[in-house]
Amino acid sequence: MADSRIQNTIKYIHSFLNDKISVKGIPVNVQRSLPVVIQSNYDCFASAIMGIEVCLCFAKDEKSITPSKVQLHLQMLEQHVGKPCIIVLEDIPSYNIKRLIDQRVNFIIIGKQMFVPSLMLDLRKMPTKDKDIKDQIPPLAQCMILYVLQIGYLTETISELTEQFGVSYSTANRAVRWLQSKGFIFTGRANKNIQFLFLGYELWDKALPYLISPIEKTIKTNSRPANALLSSCSVFSDDMKTCAIYKDGSKNIPETINGDYTIEVWKYNPMILSKDKKHVDSLSLYLSLKENTDDESSSIVNRLIEEIKLLSESK
Repeated sequence: MADSRIQNTIKYIHSFLNDKISVKGIPVNVQRSLPVVIQSNYDCFASAIMGIEVCLCFAKDEKSITPSKVQLHLQMLEQHVGKPCIIVLEDIPSYNIKRLIDQRVNFIIIGKQMFVPSLMLDLRKMPTKDKDIKDQIPPLAQCMILYVLQIGYLTETISELTEQFGVSYSTANRAVRWLQSKGFIFTGRANKNIQFLFLGYELWDKALPYLISPIEKTIKTNSRPANALLSSCSVFSDDMKTCAIYKDGSKNIPETINGDYTIEVWKYNPMILSKDKKHVDSLSLYLSLKENTDDESSSIVNRLIEEIKLLSESK
């Protein structure tokens, strides 16, 4: 019953200690002499960790045991086998982990933690660095790149970014770490100012494979929301019916199936990148339309490409 757990325990100990252990059954005469409560609740095996003989105890029913029972059972078992005994578990609630540690009980949680005070071991799985950093660009990171390309150079700290872009510290920190992981920025050690390593067309060219449409969704409504910017076809025509708004401002918009206005709900605040505070910026507009194949969108995209060329030449 414990075969798979034994193999996983061997691999786990080797990954942490580089110690190739072997596991075998305890002698029959010792097995028969164990208290009934031990035989009923555990599969016990002999092994050695770092050259020290130990007894590994696999609970037959992990849900039925408690830290106080484990402590009592291991003490009882150690008196019979004369060596350190370690309870091996696959999972356990965090509050019970704390209780086991407080009671100085030897335990191994396969793949997660090894606490064996008898061997002076306290090892746990280390958190993966930047595990929240995904390949897809965070909205704020894209907004920062487009800001540098169209508005000005950024040298702010993370705290200053939270004020300028109206986001939380964790959101700003995640965007900065993403940009750093992809090699777009450098952060100084002293004050952690953010410095982009590329500008102009070089930045645009390197960033383009990551840049995505800013539109999270579209909704229909009968009135134009306050602070909405003209977007899509509205930018190059007299059509005033298509607008963009930041997602935080879209919560109270009354939606209708056949509304007069099409509202693009953006992942970042379009107002930050708008120069005239009436229209969305050209680069975000390009990203929102570049995948469209209809004639009108293709015509707008071609015009935007020309603007991008002029923009990159001026930087």
